[in-house]
Amino acid sequence: MKPVIGKLSAFLIASTFAFSFRAIAAETVILVDETSYKGEIQNITATTITIKKENDEVIEIPRAKVIEISFPGEVVANSSSMALGLRDGEQFVGEIQPSGNGDGFVFVDRSRLRLDVTEDIFGAVMQIDNQRNKAQTPPLERTDRDTIFYFENGALEFDAGYIYSIDNEVVTYESHIWNEPGEGDHLRIALSQVIRIVMSDDSGFEFDADENTESVYTKYGSILKGKVVSMENRTIAIENQVFGRLELNLRDVVSIRSKNDLVTYVSDIEPSSVLEHGALRMRGDQTTFFPFRTNLDFAGGVPAIRGRRYLNSLVCHVYSKLEFDVPGDAIEFVSYVGVSDETLNLSPDYTAKMVFRVYVDGEKKFDSGVLIENSAATLVKLSVRGQQKLALELTWADDGDPISYYIKGRGVWGDARFIASEE
Repeated sequence: MKPVIGKLSAFLIASTFAFSFRAIAAETVILVDETSYKGEIQNITATTITIKKENDEVIEIPRAKVIEISFPGEVVANSSSMALGLRDGEQFVGEIQPSGNGDGFVFVDRSRLRLDVTEDIFGAVMQIDNQRNKAQTPPLERTDRDTIFYFENGALEFDAGYIYSIDNEVVTYESHIWNEPGEGDHLRIALSQVIRIVMSDDSGFEFDADENTESVYTKYGSILKGKVVSMENRTIAIENQVFGRLELNLRDVVSIRSKNDLVTYVSDIEPSSVLEHGALRMRGDQTTFFPFRTNLDFAGGVPAIRGRRYLNSLVCHVYSKLEFDVPGDAIEFVSYVGVSDETLNLSPDYTAKMVFRVYVDGEKKFDSGVLIENSAATLVKLSVRGQQKLALELTWADDGDPISYYIKGRGVWGDARFIASEE
């Protein structure tokens, strides 16, 4: 029998799929400097975006200046779906169906995308999560074997080995817990019992980061990556590295986010100095260390502040202070800051509260004041023209409980970026 899911890998987790974007009154084109134009999108090409503004003026904007297109509406939460995650951060929310030919499986996304997960693209897949059981989802840890977490007689169990097939009812695999590869029996687990399938970290599929120039978010919680190449009858065409050409109606889209040559994300830069590294002193001489993370929160999900997701972000734990060299052509630093949404899933007995500060060449230029969990993101926008160093500090609120910082002291520097001069 051909293996249906060979050696797979990825980095998403099921908790990242329940989120909502801020509601907006009109379609909005946002430029790298946070200038925005509201109205109705008339056309999207490889080089331009045409929008009819609210005053009926029609303008054409070079895509090189655009960082996001936002659409009205919010993500529709649905706990009765499966979630398919890819290694480049893509995720699809829908249902698994048999392929009909025994080779791979079909994933039907809620936005009506039909994805053929064939053997030649297995290495792009990261994991599959059962949204129906997401409250019990275990942490994401990848190994050199495929791992299945499932319920049996009311208890959480796991097994590891090699997955042979998945359909809408059953997962078939060979266990390597008690057997050497190739010597075990084929075991079957009902898909309804499965919590999470984590694929091995031996991927065999290479992503080209230069091809993932846009991220398209749907109202059903899916994230697609690739190039948006055209629009016709309110339907956009996306060239995707894994599944080829995909088409989405804009009624299903919440946001299109773009890479931009004028933007350097802080998450892509190594700190020149880690002045503190998420160290939290609790009692006496006991100190616990929490490393900062890039583009993932501490639960392994996409960083979010009050439902809005920030793909290119730093996530830090109180206390942390990271210093970066300012790129020579940078004229501005921009970021959204706030408490990580992952804190909402932690102990309800404590409230997360913290303060964000920014220093430019040693001088404090921004202080957020006290921010608490589930509060709106705060915009930071500072001139860095001719400056050398920028430091990002996440610190305590004066009235905070030390235990709350240990449990919930997680903050997001959302889409923290340097903007270069166009000259």
